[in-house]
Amino acid sequence: MERTLIAVIPSKFAVYFNEIIRGLENIAFGKIIFGDTLDAFQSEITSTAPKSYVFAIASPIAVDILEQFHLVRCANGGTIEWVHSLLTGIDGYRPRHLGSFLTAPMSNARGCYSSILAEHVAMCSLYFCKQVSRIQSNQSLKMWDWFPNGELNGKVLGIVGYGNIGRSVARLMSGFGMKCLGYVRSERDAVDDLGVEQVTGPDGLDKVLSTSDFIVAILPKTQETNDLFNVKRFQQMKKSTVFINIGRGTTVHEGDLLDALQNGTIAGAALDVFKAEPLPKESKLWGVSPSKLVMTPHNADLSAEAFSGAARQFCELAMGYVTTGKLPDYLVDLTAGY
Repeated sequence: MERTLIAVIPSKFAVYFNEIIRGLENIAFGKIIFGDTLDAFQSEITSTAPKSYVFAIASPIAVDILEQFHLVRCANGGTIEWVHSLLTGIDGYRPRHLGSFLTAPMSNARGCYSSILAEHVAMCSLYFCKQVSRIQSNQSLKMWDWFPNGELNGKVLGIVGYGNIGRSVARLMSGFGMKCLGYVRSERDAVDDLGVEQVTGPDGLDKVLSTSDFIVAILPKTQETNDLFNVKRFQQMKKSTVFINIGRGTTVHEGDLLDALQNGTIAGAALDVFKAEPLPKESKLWGVSPSKLVMTPHNADLSAEAFSGAARQFCELAMGYVTTGKLPDYLVDLTAGY
């Protein structure tokens, strides 16, 4: 049976993904169809020839396209074998709805965005430690302000959501001499191979929040993580703590964070993700001083290198799949949402 690759990739990302993935044509797949609209795949959806499909996706519209393939194409001789996300997070694919009809296994670009996210954590940590906003202000005012710097060496970094990305963060930040604590969902070794102390349960989270100088949140969007970082959690932190969120905006109660920054409950925060994106112009977060808050437009994991790496990873996985039938070792759980 002929195998076709359906590549649902937004046009703005095509320059990073398409040329690399196109190299699989006539090697791993008899045909590759690229597009980012339902219309781009309509003729394939209505085809009746026996054919199997693999999907490589990087756009929320992929859910609607997959559903049409399921309802129409799979009723007329088509089979969906495997779905792979070229991104890491899957909440944009409406996982509960997708899981209601998709029976094929789904994997993601695990590890491809870890290093760039770790670099973002380093940037945010150094921003506050070295008082970059003060440096910029002094320069604009032509002010020679001789002041002592802080150091990351010896500070404690708490990683809430210590998985693949968290390990990359720990690997990089330990190079600055930081001690890392990793909060995990289930019991693991007390100390891992990177020297990170791993803790779990309510007591473990309390320890991370109360002892860390910097806290980085790397949590997925789930019912359990919704507004996890609220007034109670911020009050557990030290007044000198800097909070960094590179996970999902739904995990932070933004009103409580705003109060914590304005009241001096914590020293600062760096946010790359928000409850509503783009962040509404009326959000009070825009009014917080850059000395206390750094905001980036959910682009901490966007780079040509990361995208190209995700494309190459898929090519390797696809070649392994078509030659041996072996799927990636890591599959996402649509019910759990990650």
